[in-house]
Amino acid sequence: MSTTKTTKPVVRKQVAEEKVEEPVEETNEEKTVIKGRKKKYVSDEERKIARRIQQREYRIRKAQELEKLRKLYNKNQKAKKDEEDAIVEEQEPVVEENQE
Repeated sequence: MSTTKTTKPVVRKQVAEEKVEEPVEETNEEKTVIKGRKKKYVSDEERKIARRIQQREYRIRKAQELEKLRKLYNKNQKAKKDEEDAIVEEQEPVVEENQE
């Protein structure tokens, strides 16, 4: 015969006295629940400063883009003018022989 002990699971009983719930104190302060995304800027002043910086950067970026487009336009106009001049030079000038 085998001499092994069978182990029974140990069950601990919770005493009702140990499990005393503390009453939740209700405060008169109302907690404002803000739903949605967190605010990026803490104050209005900070937001206004950031907006000014963004607008300045936008204006600078657009001015650079406009200058680039102007240069491209002028380059194209110059190329067209040179092309037209080349066509005119290719045509033979009309010379009248009876000029006396």
